[in-house]
Amino acid sequence: MDSIEEIRAERDELQQVFDLQWEADQRAIKLWREATGQDMVWPDKSKLTGWLLAEIDRLKAENERLTKNIEAYLKGEQQDQSHG
Repeated sequence: MDSIEEIRAERDELQQVFDLQWEADQRAIKLWREATGQDMVWPDKSKLTGWLLAEIDRLKAENERLTKNIEAYLKGEQQDQSHG
């Protein structure tokens, strides 16, 4: 049988895991609310996860677009310097 100390240690560990998950959920919900304007809505986990995954895709696409623009700009700069 587990001692009181072992049970308390397990409880404390589980509480810490719960708290970490809760805090992460709250950050994600805050971002979702800011992005959607739905301040009074508490999204379910599947909607929140779907939105976060879509945000990742959107940001990756934006990153690709900006990287291509920078590369094109730098390529143009190099051509200008070689002709100057």
